[in-house]
Amino acid sequence: MLNRRHIIGSAAALPAIVIASCGATPATAATLSPDLAALLDKAAQASLVLELHNRDVYFPAKDKADAAIEALPHTTVHAGPSITGGHVVWSTEKPSTVAIARSIVDMAREGKDMTGAGLVHARTLAAAQLRRERASNRIRRDTGCAAAGKRSDELTSECCAAQYDVGQHPVSTAFDLAAKIAFLVEHELGDGMDWLEELHADARRIAGLEG
Repeated sequence: MLNRRHIIGSAAALPAIVIASCGATPATAATLSPDLAALLDKAAQASLVLELHNRDVYFPAKDKADAAIEALPHTTVHAGPSITGGHVVWSTEKPSTVAIARSIVDMAREGKDMTGAGLVHARTLAAAQLRRERASNRIRRDTGCAAAGKRSDELTSECCAAQYDVGQHPVSTAFDLAAKIAFLVEHELGDGMDWLEELHADARRIAGLEG
């Protein structure tokens, strides 16, 4: 499956892999067909643009937002006695207790009597978590993290499309086929995707078995 881990940082190594896979030298790499070379270049450029955006814009903004969100105070609610004699403690720091509180509030909205289940405390915690989520969203917006993340997703989609175009492109020479397979391997495009039909068609075309 395509994701940022697969498509960032590997473009620079592709030419050497292609040459090695073909048993060629750099001087003979020019035998790569212009149409495939253009697609490989487009994919490399898309990967580079994504890498630079994430490195220079998105990741710094995300680190800043994450630190600010981490600094937001949590709310703790003592929800009554426990069966062991202590107190049941709910906190926005514990996702499991937030889920319990929200479930109780939801069931109360549906008309169920949840008074004995700590409805007052559940409403307190659910409201605190909602305030925290709204504050987190404001932080992501104000730090530029939300916009940078959206742009990162767009660039990731463009990278995926450019890489898919390489995999879909029909080739007619053994050198192009080796380059195409090297690209698929380097970018781990076989992870969750089946290119056998395309590669089989390429092999038949090269062997003169089409038609």
